[in-house]
Amino acid sequence: MVEQHIDDYELVRPSIQALSSAVLEDAKAFFQWKSVCHAITFSAVVLSICSSGIWLYLLALTAAVSEIGAWVMGFIAEPKKQLGHDLIRLNILQNAYRQNFSHELVYLKNLVSDSVLRKALKFETDDYYSTTAILGDERLRDIVQESCFWTQHLYWTCMKYAVAHAATLLALVVVLVFSLFPLLGTGNDFAVLRVALLFLVSFPLLDSISKAVAWGTSSHRMRLIDDQLGNSPLSSATVFSLFATYAVVASNSPLVPDRRFNAKRAFLNALWKERQENQEGEHHKWNCS
Repeated sequence: MVEQHIDDYELVRPSIQALSSAVLEDAKAFFQWKSVCHAITFSAVVLSICSSGIWLYLLALTAAVSEIGAWVMGFIAEPKKQLGHDLIRLNILQNAYRQNFSHELVYLKNLVSDSVLRKALKFETDDYYSTTAILGDERLRDIVQESCFWTQHLYWTCMKYAVAHAATLLALVVVLVFSLFPLLGTGNDFAVLRVALLFLVSFPLLDSISKAVAWGTSSHRMRLIDDQLGNSPLSSATVFSLFATYAVVASNSPLVPDRRFNAKRAFLNALWKERQENQEGEHHKWNCS
């Protein structure tokens, strides 16, 4: 059995980039389930407005179980997200310098499940970064700039949707509060249940607000890093410092949902291509002058 497992492992050796994408995809699946649990909680609270007796008890139990489920999904997903970002950092450094990071990679791979390891093969791509710079600090700067460009726009888009979602939830919570006030005097047991339901519905709202704040803050910080990298020559220490800042900001940000990425992908590709052409034109002007 051990020999068979080793043989299977030898057949599955995805790149660091593909592995990071697979790990983050796995994390997104758990975060998606967390969102589903929050949606169940909110639905249960809405239905509780016109419910009483055993149905009210069942809805309260459903809301409580779904919020426990949301916490469990988040608890499972968060380490996967951090692992994915650790792999991204390693991939950027390897892509920029072509150094051997096998020692660090072995430790990170040990945290990846066999199923995710096999799924990673479908994420293989040869043109993940568009830079044509030679290996070294210049290539690292190009990669970080491109990453900042993409994440800044995607975070901003996600922030706008999260704000709209949070505003909708807040409006519905206000409606629920005023709807439940007349019902609080229908019996002590029911009153306690309805207050508990209002408490539970605050978790989806706070989650949506925290995401909006995190995406908005991260988008702003990515823009600052991009501006600091600029086009003029920078020292190795400055490039590494900005790369480290980028890595911290990215790892502390909520993951971008696939539907948001896919919706903006073609548009951002065109914008990035336009930006590269403009930069090449500026470099040509400087060289001529």
